[in-house]
Amino acid sequence: MSGSFPVMDFMEAHSLETDAYGNCRFSAIVDYRSRVQNTKSVTEVLFVRNGYDDGKISLTANSDLSVNNYHLDFTERFQTYEYLKETKELVVKGNSGKMGGDYSVAIYPA
Repeated sequence: MSGSFPVMDFMEAHSLETDAYGNCRFSAIVDYRSRVQNTKSVTEVLFVRNGYDDGKISLTANSDLSVNNYHLDFTERFQTYEYLKETKELVVKGNSGKMGGDYSVAIYPA
């Protein structure tokens, strides 16, 4: 386990449970912001907490969140994770041409 402290802080703050492998799956409100695309949607989120993909965050595609328009998988190699104690949100920040530069994804349990 890489020890992604923002993810662990978020899980602890919301008493989110893990499966037998340590992964965490839950329904969340996702607020996606960039210069070219913005949406707020309820979707399933997966935190991978063990193995090769430890630290990966995946959003499930839906009618609002499409892989054609948004990044739905995140890793600390390409994005930064921040837990905001005041609002109890996990915020993923990154930069890409697809999103028109800087983007942020705020995650909060639904």
